[in-house]
Parts: sequence; C-alpha cells; structure tokens
Amino acid sequence: MPPYKYKWKKGVAGDLLTDGMVFAVSERFCTCFEASELTGLTFAEEPVELKGSTANYYMAFPQVTRTLLDEAASGVVINNLRGCEKCRVMSLVKLDRVVIREETWPGYDIFMMGNLFSEIVLTQRFVDFVIANSFTNFQFIDQDDFQIDYSFLHNDQ
Repeated sequence: MPPYKYKWKKGVAGDLLTDGMVFAVSERFCTCFEASELTGLTFAEEPVELKGSTANYYMAFPQVTRTLLDEAASGVVINNLRGCEKCRVMSLVKLDRVVIREETWPGYDIFMMGNLFSEIVLTQRFVDFVIANSFTNFQFIDQDDFQIDYSFLHNDQ
C-alpha cells in the first residue's frame, strides 16, 4: 500500500529496482514506456520514497492475465492440479521452457500468466525496447532457456 518506502544502500540505482517480489522503475523508464506502443504495465501515481537516491522511481504493475502455458510443449510435470481447467493452478514439479497457448494471450507486452503466476513474461518487443533505450538492471531469460525443477521437493517423482 502506498506510500512505498525503501532505502538504497550502495552503488548507483539503475532503471529497475526489485527485491524479487515487487519492482519499481525509473522516471525515465516510465516516460519512455508511456510514449511507446507497448502494453501491459501500469505505474503508481506517486513516486517511491527512496532514501539514498535523488532520482524518482515508480512502482510498476504488470497486467495479470488468464494466459496459459501450453503444458505439453512446455514440458510441464505437475504433482497435483488444484484449480479449474481455466486457471490451471498446479503444484508445479518441472518446466522445460515457456510456450504459451496463443489463443489465451491477449497481446500484452509484459504480463503475468494464470498458471505461471510467479513469473513476469515479456515479448521480444519489450526486450528490444529495453535494449534500444539502454535501460539498466534488466536481465532476460529466453523462453527456451527458462526452466524450473522442483522435483527434489517431491518424493514421489
């Protein structure tokens, strides 16, 4: 809940700040994103209180969608399906890559998925935008290289 308050401890803050759960972006990033044709990201109206930095940062919120993985093409292994067929909430054991079911994707450039809700998914257009504007602190994993393996948590696997 606003106001968002953080303390910057050392070094120079880049264009992306995250603790792994939420993230904030620089004012320059917000301005460029809003001027672009990219979709799927909204920003808090008030800047983050960031002690130790004079730059303005804004909390960023990716669009939450009902986009679903193509489970077969993604190499999904589940322990238990806990949700309905629409949300596909599952106890994920393994994921070999990210392949989405195109018919479930509304076309956003940055979004969170229904059955991979812990990750933020981006289009190549978004990646190109970050590179073209030389934004800092972003790291990307290609969809074919993204893997999750929780099999060590499941004794029955």
